[in-house]
This record gives sequence, structure tokens and C-alpha cells, in this order.
Amino acid sequence: DLEKASALLLITALVTMLGACKTTETKKTELKPTLRAIPVSGEDVLEDGTIRKTYDDNNDGLSEVTKYFVEEADPDDPTVTTRRIIRMELDVNSDGKINVVRHYAQNRKLDREEIDQDLDGKIDIVSYYDGGEMAKKEILKRDSQKVETTRYYARGSILRVERDTNNDGKVDYWEFYEGGVLDRIGRDFNADGRADSWQKR
Repeated sequence: DLEKASALLLITALVTMLGACKTTETKKTELKPTLRAIPVSGEDVLEDGTIRKTYDDNNDGLSEVTKYFVEEADPDDPTVTTRRIIRMELDVNSDGKINVVRHYAQNRKLDREEIDQDLDGKIDIVSYYDGGEMAKKEILKRDSQKVETTRYYARGSILRVERDTNNDGKVDYWEFYEGGVLDRIGRDFNADGRADSWQKR
């Protein structure tokens, strides 16, 4: 059905995305899970009333996909109760650890996404969405989980990149884009929060 297909397509897309996110700085684990249509393997209600649905792709007793819902009145027909997804968790390599967490807004569109890119149990990337479109992506430091690089987007195109290159907690490197193409680079050498030099690309 549609729910099974959506779960399968989401895992496939995320596996592809995680593989594509590999960098030359660190060797990433290659993800090659065997994917099939995923049946609902369990449903329960948590103490706060949230409904949890789990999907076990390979019958190993572990959930590859977990979805969380709330029940509320349909805005178009208050006499009808509907389920609205609020969060989704994915274990993309079936090791029992959550690698991706997706949070959904009131309008059912993606609001925030957290990704453990290298499968070490720590979040590496946090992406923020506006109206379902990516607005900002934070890349975290491996050792401290603090933000190292922030990328800003509008209508699917990158606008600006900010980076802390010397680990002092302050932005000292900027990239500005025009039409998705790098236009100029700024660097702050005296830690005053302003670019001291600009390089036109």
C-alpha cells in the first residue's frame, strides 16, 4: 500500500543520500542494505498519547523505520479524527541504532532532519526546512558536536556558507553564491566577526 511504499522509498533515498555525502576527510561506512516492501510490524500508544508504528524489514526484531503520530480532528471536518505524523526514525543499516530522525511541522511538511552520516551514533548534520524546503544545514564537529559549518538555502539553491575554521566558536569564513554559483569568499583574520579580505571567484 501507499504507506509501505513510502517507507521503502524513503529508506532508499536516504541510503543513496548518505552514500553521496561521503567526503575525502573521513572514510564512511558503505551502506548496502537489502530493501523490500516493509510491512507494519507493530503499533502501540505511548504514555503521552503518541502513536508509534514500527516496520521491520528483515524480520530481525529491530525496526528499520519507526513513525510517530498524533490523533486530532480533521481541520476540514471536525467530526473526523485523523493521524498526523510528527516524527520518523530510520535505522538505515539495520544495526539497531537510529541514523536519521525527521521532525514534521503542523502542516505535515518536513521541519527538521538529523543525520548520523558516519554511523557512529552521533548526529553529524542537522537540516532545517521552511515550508518543506531546505533553509539551513548545520554540519557538526565530530569531537564536540558543535556547529562547524552552516549552509543557507533559498528555493533549493545555496546562498551562503559560514564556517568556524579555528574552533573558537566564531564564524571566520564566508562563501556567498549567486544563482547557486560561488561568487566570493571572505576571511576574518583577527576574530572580530568581520571579513578582513575578500576573494572574488
